[in-house]
Amino acid sequence: MVGVQVIPLSMESFIGLGPHDKIATSKEILVGFLTLSVMLGLNIFSKGKMRLYSVLIGIIFGYLISVLFGLFNGASIEKVSETSFFAIPLIHGFGWKFDPLLMIPFVIATLSSTLKTVGDITTAQKINDANWKRVEMKSVSGGILADGIGGLLPGLIGGFGQSTSSANIGLSIATGATSRVIAWSAGGILILLAFLPKVSEFFLLMPLPVIGATLVYAVSFMMIAGLQIIMSRMLDARKTFVVGVSVIAGISVFSLGHIYSEIHLWVKPVFSSALSLATITAIVLNLIMRIGTKKHVVLGVSLKGTFSDKIFEFMDYNGKRWGARPEIIFNVGAALNEFMDIAAGYGFVIDKDLKVNVYFDEFSLDATICYRGQLIQFPDKRPSPDEIIGDKDGSLKLAGYMVKRFAQKVSVTSGKDGHRIKLHFDH
Repeated sequence: MVGVQVIPLSMESFIGLGPHDKIATSKEILVGFLTLSVMLGLNIFSKGKMRLYSVLIGIIFGYLISVLFGLFNGASIEKVSETSFFAIPLIHGFGWKFDPLLMIPFVIATLSSTLKTVGDITTAQKINDANWKRVEMKSVSGGILADGIGGLLPGLIGGFGQSTSSANIGLSIATGATSRVIAWSAGGILILLAFLPKVSEFFLLMPLPVIGATLVYAVSFMMIAGLQIIMSRMLDARKTFVVGVSVIAGISVFSLGHIYSEIHLWVKPVFSSALSLATITAIVLNLIMRIGTKKHVVLGVSLKGTFSDKIFEFMDYNGKRWGARPEIIFNVGAALNEFMDIAAGYGFVIDKDLKVNVYFDEFSLDATICYRGQLIQFPDKRPSPDEIIGDKDGSLKLAGYMVKRFAQKVSVTSGKDGHRIKLHFDH
């Protein structure tokens, strides 16, 4: 939805439309098209440094043909020439004020910005890990903290709040450049530009078609990355409605903005932005749709006969019902099979079928097994070949090791009624 929100700005800029320029000329359209073509061409058909710097080369090319086509007027050039080369940034003309009417808009803006940050960091995780499966929340929480500080400190001194840049994430996807060195270098450049107003002014005067081409280039990758993250989970009816209704609500701001014209002043900011409306809709729907999402099924398995097929068929059937990741369902089935091998090997005496309680929500899958008999060991270290062959319990130790390899966490508790094993799987 960040990408959708940027589409009007990017396309207007692409053809040369801006606050003070309401007429698109053929020269502006040509500059936008040629600039975007250079960026795309270098990204698709080149390798190494040329691909890495495809956007920078495209922007430089855009500046050159803008000068050639006369898109830089005399006033713009004169403004750059009159600006001093070096200056000390001054903080002045600010004050603090609390307006209750702004509380709701600020909360909504903060919520939208925070969830955008979650999406940006999640995307960054995905493009840096070819085997990415789920969000790593530690780095997300650190990013949100940094984002909060970036909004708090400027607010105290009269500056603009800072936030992660979804467009730059799109550029990282496009170029494959994700090194932290780039972040430190970019931060240093921005600090330096604060003391070099002439250079800053030159960048501020970037022709609109060049800005538009850069945005179209970045937003294309950004939106597809968002779709890939959405599709990284199997979409059941609940998730489909959360995503679909939220996107429809956001797009309605563009296509049917007039229907929100009579909304109360306090909540009007929610309906004035596609991103904010989609965000609030997604949060509310997600809270509602999560009611009853925790699933609980019981698997009864007999140690007599063949139990492997029954376990895998049971987990496969319920995994599809829940929209769970297939690899997690396979790991659960494999871990349960290994446990059953252990149980059969130790000769557990069970009057009835062994009961396995399986619990699932969007974030985790837990399988709990209660049994009577010898306490099972789950070694952290793989038994050696000699131990497996020479020790009478070698094969059972190997099975216990495999259970621990399939599950993210194995915990064992004992009581008067027997032993309780809990297998935890991250989803």
